[in-house]
Amino acid sequence: MRTIYGLLAGLIMPVLSFADVCGVERPSTLTVDCPLPVTLKEGSAFDTTVTGVPKVTANTGGKVTISYLEVYQKGDCKNRADLVTRIFTITNAAGEQVRCNQFITLQHLTINDIRIPVDTTIDYPDSLSTLTVKLLRIPKSLGSVKINFFDTRISENCNIPLRIRRQWSIEDVCNGQVRTGTTFMYVHKYFNNYKQIISKSDAVCEEEGFITLSPVGEFAPYSYRWHTGDSVAFLFDKPAGTYTLTITDRFNCTASVVYDLLSMSQRADIGGLVRNDKGYRVTPDSVLFENEDLIRKFCISENAGLHYGFTLKNRTPGLYKYRMVKNSQVRDGISTRDIVLIQRHILQLEQFADTAQIIAADVNFNGQLTAADITEIRRIILGVREQFTSAKPWYFLRPDWRNVAKPYRPISEIEFKGIQVNNFPLTNVNVFALKMGDVDLSYRGFRQSLAEDRSSSNTAILEAGPLQRKGVPVYLSSSKALTGLQFSLQNKGGLPLEIGEVILPDVHVYAVGGALNLSWTAPEPVHLNPEQPVLYVKTSHPEDLTLGGFVVAECYDADMTINTLEFRVRKELNSNGIEGPGWFGPNPASDQMTINLGIEPGGWLELYSPDGRKHQGYRVENGSTIPTQQLSCGVYLLRLVREGLPDRYAKLMVN
Repeated sequence: MRTIYGLLAGLIMPVLSFADVCGVERPSTLTVDCPLPVTLKEGSAFDTTVTGVPKVTANTGGKVTISYLEVYQKGDCKNRADLVTRIFTITNAAGEQVRCNQFITLQHLTINDIRIPVDTTIDYPDSLSTLTVKLLRIPKSLGSVKINFFDTRISENCNIPLRIRRQWSIEDVCNGQVRTGTTFMYVHKYFNNYKQIISKSDAVCEEEGFITLSPVGEFAPYSYRWHTGDSVAFLFDKPAGTYTLTITDRFNCTASVVYDLLSMSQRADIGGLVRNDKGYRVTPDSVLFENEDLIRKFCISENAGLHYGFTLKNRTPGLYKYRMVKNSQVRDGISTRDIVLIQRHILQLEQFADTAQIIAADVNFNGQLTAADITEIRRIILGVREQFTSAKPWYFLRPDWRNVAKPYRPISEIEFKGIQVNNFPLTNVNVFALKMGDVDLSYRGFRQSLAEDRSSSNTAILEAGPLQRKGVPVYLSSSKALTGLQFSLQNKGGLPLEIGEVILPDVHVYAVGGALNLSWTAPEPVHLNPEQPVLYVKTSHPEDLTLGGFVVAECYDADMTINTLEFRVRKELNSNGIEGPGWFGPNPASDQMTINLGIEPGGWLELYSPDGRKHQGYRVENGSTIPTQQLSCGVYLLRLVREGLPDRYAKLMVN
C-alpha cells in the first residue's frame, strides 16, 4: 500500500505555467520553480526563511506577489511524523496566477532525542511557557512521547532560589518504552509559579462580579484562600472592590495576589445618576435602547457613584437613543397631602409655584387640574387601583427639562430620549425622575422615611370606643385644625373589617385585604369634634383594632405640616372611676353585676376562684344580672364562652 507521502509526492509540480493551471492555450508568461520537500525534527522552525519560497523563472506580466496557506495533518504511531502542506499562490501585475505545493515533514521526537539535565539553575518562565518546556527544550506538545514528573522540595524553606528535585518518566506512547532521570533545580523568579489564567467581570453593577482562576504553574495542586473566607479558585456574585488571594502550592509555599473588580462607574462609556428634583436617587426598572446591537453590557445599580451605565461595542460618536422605564413603587411619595394641595390649587387658595407640581398633579393627562385628578390619586392611596388609568407612575426627564418645561404641555416634550456623544469617554449623563401624583415632591428614595417631615408633638389621636349598635365608633381628637388625614385600620386576628357608618363629611373609605383604608380632605382647616365619631367599624372586639400598614397614618394642619396619628382603645370607667373591661359592671361588685354585651350575642359565663376552682356557670345575654352576694370577698376570674367567637376573660373584684 502506498503511504500518504507517496501519493502526495506524485503531485509535486516543480515547474508550472499559467497555461498549465488554467488549461488555456496561450503563451506562457509566468513560470515558477516550487521549493523542494523538506524533512525536519518535531519542534523545529519551518517558516519560509527555513524551507524556502517559489522561484520565478519567467514573467512578463509585471510585479509578482507570493502568498500561501497551510494544511496541517497530525501523524500517528504508523508514520511518526506530522505533515504540513504549504500551498503557494504566485500572481503578477497582469493578473496571471500560478499555484504550487511544498511538503514539509516534521518527524516526531523519540525518548532518546530528549536531553534530561542533571543539575541546573533556571528562572521560572514569566509567560505561559511551562518549566518543562524550558528545561527539556522541547515543544509544548509532542506527537509520540508522553512526559511525567514528580517534584520534591529539598530546600528547608521557601526562600529563593528554591531547591527542587524533579524525577522524570519519559514514555514512548507507541511502543511503551520508558526512560527515567532526575534533575536538581535551583529555581529563581519563583513567583511566576503562582500565575493564573484569569477571567473576571470588567464592569460590576451590584453583586454580580466574578473571578475565575486556572493555574499556569507546574507545582500543583494549588489551594486558594480569599480575604472573604472563600477557599475555591472562583468567586461569584461579588460587588466591585479589591480582592486579596493567598495561593499555596504543593510545597506549602505561598504568595499573595490582588485582583480588582471594577465598578461599572469606572468602566461605563455612558452612564450617570437618576434623581428626582429633590436630589433623591430613583432606580429604574430597566433601560431600553433603540439599537441594542451597539451595547456590549448595561446594568442598573444601587451602588454609590453610577446609577445606570452601559459599555459600547464601538466608541463611535453620534446620537445614542435610550430611555428609562419604571412601573413599580406606584404609591411611594403619594399621600392625602397631595390631594389637599391640588384642592387648594384648584380653588386658588394656594397656587402651585413649581412646574413639576403641575406636571405631577395632572395624572389623567387632560391638560388641566380637576377633581378627576384627585379621584385618580385617591384611588391609588386607598388601593382601589394599582396603576393610574392613563399616566405611567414615573417619567424620566432630560437634564435641561426646567428650561423647556411648560405647564399643561405634553410631557413628551421634556422626556429623556438619549444623548448626543461627541467625545469619549463620556461617563455622566444625568436623568431626572418625576413621580406622578407626588405633588409635594416628597419622594425620598427606595427606602424613604417621612419621619423627619412629621411633627414630633403627635397632635392627633385615634380612639376606638366601646361597642354600640352601629358598631365600634372611631374618634379623632386633635389640638389643631386639620386639612386632611389618612389611616388604615385592621383586625389583629386577621378577620376582615366592614364599614358600619361614615359620619365625617367627604370621607373616602375602601376595604381591601381585610383592612379599612380612609382618606379625608378639606380645602380649609377644620376643627373636628373629638366626641363625634369619624366612622363606625363593624367588629365585636374593639380591643383587636390596630393601625394597618397599607396607608401611613398621618394628618395635616393649616400649615400642611405632617403629624402622625396614634391609635388607642378608649377604656370604660366603672362607678368608682376605675378602668374596667367594659362588658360587665360594676367592678368591684357587692350584690350583683350586670352583663353589657351591646349587639354582641350572649353565651355561657363561668366564675373561677383565684385557686382555679370553678364556682357556678350562667347563661347570659345583654342585660343579664348575676348575683354576687354569696361570693366571698376577693378577686375572681370571669370567662365568657360563645360559639364562633374567641373567649373573653376578665377579673371581677367582690367586696
